[in-house]
This record gives sequence, structure tokens and C-alpha cells, in this order.
Amino acid sequence: MTNYRAAILADTPYAYYRLGELFGTTARDDGTAGNGYDGTLHGGITLAQSGCVTGDANGAMLFDGSTGYISLPSALSTTGWGAITVEVLIRIPSLGSYAQNPRLAANSHTSSDSNGFEMLINSNGADGNFYVGNGSTNANAAWSTTFSAGTYLLHGVWDGANIKTYVNGVLKNTTAYTGGGLGLGASAYPLNIGRNPAYTGDYSPYAQDEVAIYTYALTQAQITARRAVMLNSTTGPFTLQISRKPYVMQARTFSADTAISRVGQAYATVKTGTSTRFQKDQPVAIYDQSGVMYYSGYCDVPTGMQPGQPSVLLHMLTFRDQRWLADKRVVFDTGTNLAKVYAGNGYDFIVQDLVNTILSQEGVTIGSLYGLAPGATLAPGATLAPRGPSTIIPLATFNFPTVAQVFDALAKASSTASVTIYWYIDQYKRLYFLPYTATTGASVDGTTIDDGALSHKPPRFVYANPLYYNIQYVPGGTDATLVAFYSFTGDGKVTTWSMPNPVGAAPTVYVNGTAQSVGRLNVVGGKAFYWSPGSPTISAATAPANGATGLFIWNPQVPTTGSYTNSAEVTNQAAIDGTSGKIESVVKDTSVTSTANGVTEAKANVQRNSQRGIKFQYATRDTGYAPGQLRAYTYSPFGFSATNMLVESVHVDDSDGINYWYQIVAVAGPFDSTWSNFFGATLTPATQAQAISIGV
Repeated sequence: MTNYRAAILADTPYAYYRLGELFGTTARDDGTAGNGYDGTLHGGITLAQSGCVTGDANGAMLFDGSTGYISLPSALSTTGWGAITVEVLIRIPSLGSYAQNPRLAANSHTSSDSNGFEMLINSNGADGNFYVGNGSTNANAAWSTTFSAGTYLLHGVWDGANIKTYVNGVLKNTTAYTGGGLGLGASAYPLNIGRNPAYTGDYSPYAQDEVAIYTYALTQAQITARRAVMLNSTTGPFTLQISRKPYVMQARTFSADTAISRVGQAYATVKTGTSTRFQKDQPVAIYDQSGVMYYSGYCDVPTGMQPGQPSVLLHMLTFRDQRWLADKRVVFDTGTNLAKVYAGNGYDFIVQDLVNTILSQEGVTIGSLYGLAPGATLAPGATLAPRGPSTIIPLATFNFPTVAQVFDALAKASSTASVTIYWYIDQYKRLYFLPYTATTGASVDGTTIDDGALSHKPPRFVYANPLYYNIQYVPGGTDATLVAFYSFTGDGKVTTWSMPNPVGAAPTVYVNGTAQSVGRLNVVGGKAFYWSPGSPTISAATAPANGATGLFIWNPQVPTTGSYTNSAEVTNQAAIDGTSGKIESVVKDTSVTSTANGVTEAKANVQRNSQRGIKFQYATRDTGYAPGQLRAYTYSPFGFSATNMLVESVHVDDSDGINYWYQIVAVAGPFDSTWSNFFGATLTPATQAQAISIGV
């Protein structure tokens, strides 16, 4: 048995469209030429329909017969080709009656202008044709078939001497046509799937699947073999593309790790000839057994070696995922080359702006932002992110941090004790900011969890919380709620005044009774006076005139400590350990700007960390897992009954040489490093306090 996709790729298509996309407006070119002739969807096309290949989970697209079609790039030109094969799978839902003759694929109105090719079925299903033309003349071969509701494998072939049509692997017609040796005529239109591009008509009303275009004529043997695979396909291996070109991964060398709040990495070994060199940062895509993109990213560490064979190189490759796009860009005001400042905006506004101004250059789009009304885009797991309150941040200053560091800080600022926000960029370069309850996956029971007999990785669980505490103190902050006054008289020389305490907020400045403009030192320019958080100094751009009267109304910083006690948990812990029940934690946070803020932080941390945690690890061959999914687990050996847990990480590999095993880590409540990785951005200040000032 053979996998359908593998069978097509073995025949080296120039362009190949599986049409199994689950969302979006792009039809990916999977052809072996590596040209990346991705198509763009238009009009009425319904995605994720049942595919036409038996035993293959890849889906199809249903065209509406009136507006739906796929346009392919003009660079995909058949001009001058001396041979061509067009291969299409279709499913006719019901025959119906159409005023036009549906084009399954075409790059011209060949029967009229004699250019390129067109593949069509007549409006009433009574036959149809495959046309080719050399620019002056054209010819066709009919399908010699009366179509009815059902699934059909169609091949239109021109070998430079004859046009041939095949239906379900059977040769139906042959028409002699050399085209005078001129090759296919130059079309004035881009190739379309599901429409006649010459006059924007003849729309397809069918489900279409597995469209492939070849620069040569497939043989009867190849076409017969394709029909056999279509009727009995297998799931294929995971496949690798680097810079759009396919490579075979060596057995037992592939693995991929995806996880919340950290870079996902993948590993594989590839064998090539000695002329192949891979470079750091080349784009990478890995497709699962159904041909769906499982992982994408970039070469990180391409290492090569010669395994004792002079004509062979082995490349040991490490990849990093799309989070790298946020790690490699920094945030600042490009107009002034100073810090980027947002005042009074919600985190969703800031994220959208950073995508528009920075990450869109990297091809990143918005998947879903918690706090915005749900749109048509689904989060993975087919659950719309619910609308929630968008946290307003009084002042956000970004002084050359990475975009990833900004996103970490925004996730922290927008999280609460009951709603924890995380972010990620998925394999399709879509950015998500979501609460951990937003994305659900299928329930899991013991029927899909391996007991260790096959994977040699028995399930494990731990009921514990090494991060547990029920009291927390937050020293290190400052309170700047007091108001103080400082008067001065100008002498035309002095430009700097020292306050008795550090300045905690932007001061109000008057000179001769007139309010002055004030800005943060080294952050903004063009102001009359400047201050800097934590510094006792207020300075003037120009010394006030001799005899001028000045007044600073300012907020002195004073040390503060916030604290919170979960009394109920103290009582509960005392009943367990027979002591006071008090388990205390101290976290120094210099970004706290008031006692009240310190109490709020301590309370949020205690409410999270005084939970009892569960960590569940198991192996499965079940697919569809992704970090960030909330799943209900029923597993009687461990006492789980519809217990909600968060999928923290997913590891897949072919280490046994036969099967692909998914190793899942699911958590409920806080638990050691896995839980810290997920919630870490909400538990600690930003990693560059001097670069990211948020909510101050």
C-alpha cells in the first residue's frame, strides 16, 4: 500500500495542490519543483470537505459554481511546453443543470483562442473535453463519459503527438495533435482552478481535490497505479520541506517539540549529495501523515558530515519555530529612534499595532486576540476565543526590547488571577493572545492512552505543587502616591535640581505661573523639563531666566511592601502538616509603583500558587494535539474523571522506526517547570525591566 501524496510526488509534479487546507485563503503548492506557486482562493469555496482518496484524511474544497475559484501565480506559465499532464480528483455532489461548462482547471479559453489548455465537463454532465492549443490551432480529446453524482479521477495528457483522456485510470479517448512542434501557446491569463480565466465564467460546482500539473505526459502505468492508490491509500510519513523543496528524513531521526511560552524545536537527519548545503534561517515546513502542516520554522543549526561514502552527505538539522519572528525584531519609535510609547491603550490595540508595523513584514497575521470580538478566524480546536475585557494600560514604554519580550509583558499585564493569557505564533504565522480556557480539544479516555506495552513509555502522574505557598510578600517596590512641592528661583544658569527622594511619576512644572512641557529623559525629546523614574533629579532643557519663579509638584518614591495571605489555605495546610500551616514566599519586584499594586500582585500570585497541581504524562498515537488545548481526561487508573487539564507540550518522533508516537504533558494547576513555562510571563516581571516599562 502507498500514500497518495507520496505517489504523486514520486512522479515529480511541477505544481501540486492538495486542497486540504482547513482555513485561510491560500492553496499551498506542494510540487517537487519547489517554486512555491501558491494559489489564492476567491469567492464561494467551502474548505475541509471530505477528501476523494480512500484512506487519506486530507480534505477537499467544494466550489459553489458561481463565484468560487483559485487563481495561481502568473509565474506558473505553460508557454512553450512540449507536453503536459493535468490531474484532478472531483466529487460531483449532484449533477444538476448548469448554464456554463465547468472548468476544472484552465489557463485560457483554449477552444476559442487556441492557447494553453483547459479541462472541462459539459453543463449537463454529458461528457466534456481536455483541450490544448499552440497559439494558432487547438484540438481536444473527449472524456467519452456521462458523468453522474460520484467521485472521478481525471487525467488530461498531451505528449506532443496525441491528446489522451483517462477517467478513473482507464484510457477513454486519443486525438492526434502535434501542434506543429510549437508547444503550448502563450496564454494571456493566469491558471485558474475551478473557473475559465478568459472571461471569468464556467465556474466549477464540484468538490475538487489533489490537482497536479506535470511538464511531461504520464504513462498508462502511472495513471493506472494512481487509481489503485486512490482507492486504497495509506497514511504517509511525516515529510520535510526546506525552502519549499522536499527532503526525505532518515528513519529514527525525526522529532518535534512544541510547547507553551518557549521556542518549539524540531530535529531531523537528511541524506543528500555532496553539492547540497543548508543555511541557517532557511524556511522549514514539516507535514504530518495526512499532509497537513504540523510544524514550520527555520533552520537553526545545520550540521553536515560524510558517513564514509564519498558521494553522500548526512545533514543533522535543528529547527526553531515561528516564535523566532518575534525574537528577532525590536520595538522602538522609528520616527525618532527613541522609545515607543503607548498611553491609555488596551493590550489588544498595542498587539495589533505591533503586528501592523513590524510583524506584518515577516508575514505574521492576527489569528485571535482575546478582548476583541470574535471574527471568522478560529483558534486551533475550532473554538472561537471568547470576547473578554481588554486591559487598559495607562502607560507602556518600549525602549528597544524584542517583540517577544513585549508580548510576554503584555500577556502579564492583561492576565488576572482567574484569567491567564498566553501568546504564540502558530505554524501558519498567525498570532494568538488567548486565555488558557479558550481552545478546547477532544476529550481523552484510556482507549487512546498507551499503557506502555507498545511505546515503552507508561503513563505517569504527580499530585504535587513544588511552587506551593499560601502567603507572599512583595518588597522592592515604591509608592509614589504622596504629593510634594518644591519651589525654586531661576538664575539663568542652573538646569538641574535634586529632590530629597527619587521622583516617582511625571512632575507638574510651572515657571512664572505657566505650565511647562515635561518628558522622560532619554525617551522623548522636545520638552522643557525632564525626569527619570527612580532618579531624584529634575532637569531643564534651558536654564530658567534670572529671577523666574518655579514650582515642581512631584511624587516622591518611598519603599513599599505588599502582602497577601490565603487564610483558608493556611488552615488547610495546617491540617495536613500539623504545624502553623504557613508557607511563605518573597518575590522582589522593583516595578511595583504603589502599596496597593504590591498587594494586588501578591494576591494574584497566591491565588495561583496555592492550588494543588497535577502533571500527567502519556504516549498516544492519536493525532490532533496542540499546546494550549484544554482537554477533559478520564483515566481510571489515576482517578481522573472528566478532569480538565491543559496540554502544555507535545513531542512527536519516529524513534521506534515503525510508528509516530505523541508524548503529551498535560497539567492542571501549578506544577514545577512545565507550569512555570506556561504561566511564567504572568508570575514574574518583564525580563528587561530597564527596556520594558508597562503600566507605570
